[in-house]
Amino acid sequence: MVKCLISSVPLGGLHWWVYFSSRQSKLKSLLIYQPSGENYPKYPMNLTLSQKKRAAIVQAAIKEFQISGYNCSNMDSIASRAKVSKRTVYNHFESKEALFQEISKQLCDSVTNVVPEPFDPAITLREQLLDFAKKKIELSMSPKFIALCKVILPERVRNPGLSAETFQRIRCDANGFELWLADAAQAGAIKTIAIQTLSRQFSGLLMEFVFWPQFFGIESPPTKKELLQIAESTVDLFLNGCES
Repeated sequence: MVKCLISSVPLGGLHWWVYFSSRQSKLKSLLIYQPSGENYPKYPMNLTLSQKKRAAIVQAAIKEFQISGYNCSNMDSIASRAKVSKRTVYNHFESKEALFQEISKQLCDSVTNVVPEPFDPAITLREQLLDFAKKKIELSMSPKFIALCKVILPERVRNPGLSAETFQRIRCDANGFELWLADAAQAGAIKTIAIQTLSRQFSGLLMEFVFWPQFFGIESPPTKKELLQIAESTVDLFLNGCES
């Protein structure tokens, strides 16, 4: 696979980098969240005009869905914002639903892209989990990440079949953390119990205090000190139940 960086989307002071991945002549866009403080990867900019237009369409659709919502957005408004013809939009995405599903997948990829470092038996469980918790909190507290979720998640309720597979990924927060838990269990550091359940419990504890209150607007954003306390108490409670 060849990845090419096309541009960054500044959302809420963070950066969501738009990549294009080519595999067997098939072109797919990928929106990846990069936490602050990390060096962003650099890829060649030798993209075709078609690739640049696709990137513009994806960025325009994100903005349109944020402003107008899925139901009130249309391919005409997306084409206008992307500064391309409606025919060009349809050349890349056969329907508004296909475009929405692509963006939903990218949002889920951004969540599952936030993974812990490989399990290291030489480092305490608490230190490793705390580092991972901070990464998840940084993503979850991004105002624009919350705004995207406010656009996409309601459609999951109104249209259960829309992007069902990708939303299952974001619900379970699979892959990276589950692999970390499996390695920790194999090393005897944690109890050998249902790994997926542990993964969901850890994410649920953080989301309850960090994401959902901001999503529903029922609490003021936590301070840095409060966020650290949330991370530490979550890790300690989690370890109390699963540490060997």
